[in-house]
Amino acid sequence: QVDMSTLAPLCSVSVQTAIAHLQRVDPVLCAVIERCPGGLERLTARSECSSFHSLARIIVGQQLAGAAARTIFGRFEVLCGGPDAVVPDRVLELDDAAMRGAGLSGAKARAVRDLSAHFADGRLSEAAMAGLDDEELMKRLCAVRGVGPWSVHMFMMFSLRRPDVLPVGDLVVRKGMARLYGGPAGKARKGGAAALPSPQWMEAVAERWRPYRSVGAFLMWRVLDTDVPVGAPPEPPPPGAAAAALVKAGAG
Repeated sequence: QVDMSTLAPLCSVSVQTAIAHLQRVDPVLCAVIERCPGGLERLTARSECSSFHSLARIIVGQQLAGAAARTIFGRFEVLCGGPDAVVPDRVLELDDAAMRGAGLSGAKARAVRDLSAHFADGRLSEAAMAGLDDEELMKRLCAVRGVGPWSVHMFMMFSLRRPDVLPVGDLVVRKGMARLYGGPAGKARKGGAAALPSPQWMEAVAERWRPYRSVGAFLMWRVLDTDVPVGAPPEPPPPGAAAAALVKAGAG
């Protein structure tokens, strides 16, 4: 049993350990790993930004294409006075009209303002971001207006570099798992598109990836861009693991 609290942020060495683990426990992933030798450095890159800055960027970029998200957040940084000035006190000085002028919707302006209030009054802090376990961090961040599980999972993976995050709400990860593992039986989506896997099914399949589900999830983003065998059924998880994952997912 791995003590999840002792796992350090991902680095180049631990990613190699993670790859070896995934190859050992999940042969289906081997083809993906062989065809995707690069790109994992995104999981190990140290962020030069504060947690507040990273979360604000994630909020602003929600449901936007990458280029649009970068453009709008760049305008927001200029509005604040530069990247180093994206801090709670400065954001709280901005009015909604100014933020909308930079390209933020009214909902995102209110969300960034609420994030700023949480940091300004101590409900959130840089120390808390680093020190809280995944469950408590999810609870506290989801208390911020406009922040949901997907945003928290992205923050955990790419800002905190936590090794065992499975973003079950991410559309590309869901599509990647369905393509690679065949997906669970289910009703087709509207328009005849194949059904996407449920969070419970994803949790069960990815149980074997622990304690490196972040790396497994990242590889799912690569599946859709890579010529790999598809539809291969995964080996069943160890006895009781799938059931435990289903129970955990159902409780959430």
